Amino acid sequence: MDLIKPTSGSVALWFLGQSGFAIKGSDRIIYLDPYLSDYLTNYTKGKTDEDPRKFNSPLSPEKITNASLVFGSHYHFDHIDPKTVQTIHEVSPLCKFVFPPLAASLVELNLEETRIIQVEAYKQYQIDGISFQGIPSAHEEINQLPDGRYKDFGYIIEINGVKIYHSGDCVPYKGLVERLKKEEIDIALLPINGRDFFRLQRGFLGNFTYQEAGEMASAIGANLLIPMHFGMHMSNTEHPGALVDYLCDKFPEQKFHIMIIGECLIYSNEKFGSTVTLMP
Repeated sequence: MDLIKPTSGSVALWFLGQSGFAIKGSDRIIYLDPYLSDYLTNYTKGKTDEDPRKFNSPLSPEKITNASLVFGSHYHFDHIDPKTVQTIHEVSPLCKFVFPPLAASLVELNLEETRIIQVEAYKQYQIDGISFQGIPSAHEEINQLPDGRYKDFGYIIEINGVKIYHSGDCVPYKGLVERLKKEEIDIALLPINGRDFFRLQRGFLGNFTYQEAGEMASAIGANLLIPMHFGMHMSNTEHPGALVDYLCDKFPEQKFHIMIIGECLIYSNEKFGSTVTLMP
């Protein structure tokens, strides 16, 4: 990561598996839903919702000494992983953590209070040259605390001149397309694992289907769609090839890329169009 230095108007993006990404713009690196330990595997072992990893983590949390911001979308352990978060907190002393407001879970994470940003819906933040806002997500439905604050979030993040939407775990809901369309999203990171009755009975809340992800990317005018939330846990996944077929049939002009765990993609906004470069 240190050797890659994106120029203005570009970012380097690494896929960490599930819904996890590292994104570098200039000399700032952010992490989105980094799930890099075996915490969830151990937590669910022997339970109805047992959820072992299929792939090893591509990055050890101990090596993340360069984080500016860590974003967590909601309090499921494959999105806010306590072991990963606590390790980054220790080895990246300047890092701040952007999380939904849920006091009990924040206490359990044992992080310094001054380094936690409890995100408020639609409020604009700017830290270290990185702009962002939290967009409520519907994890099957919109979930709120008794005081009206939201429990599940996606994020619109602008870093180094590139605007990225990471939905977290989400299904489409009224008003979401209209809000995102105004933002002129460059990269949409959307789940594709879908939802069904039987998975819900086992405790797996649902997400966009691959069809909905394709529709959403096209409807909001996202330049590039990168699917997520597949392949890590075989009890709650979808084949990304189904998305490819769907886009080719229904939205042939929608750009997309299926990322392999650990892969690096360089995205650049150029005067006459965007470019994507893959790094070894």
